[in-house]
Amino acid sequence: HQLSVEGAAQESLAWVNRVLFLRPQDARAHVAAARALLRLNQPTQALLEFKVAWRLGDSTSLDEGLLLAAT
Repeated sequence: HQLSVEGAAQESLAWVNRVLFLRPQDARAHVAAARALLRLNQPTQALLEFKVAWRLGDSTSLDEGLLLAAT
């Protein structure tokens, strides 16, 4: 089961990376990248993506980022 979750997260992250390449100002894509990175056990990178999303105007990413930073 863990391998299937990790594989799905890697596929999600690959798709999101393509979207970010085409639309680097898409805040929701940064949130999706952060969530995929969390599933891949990469909390520091996820936190950076939440921060980028917040700076691009996604207010929900602030809550997720702060919760992550608190752990």
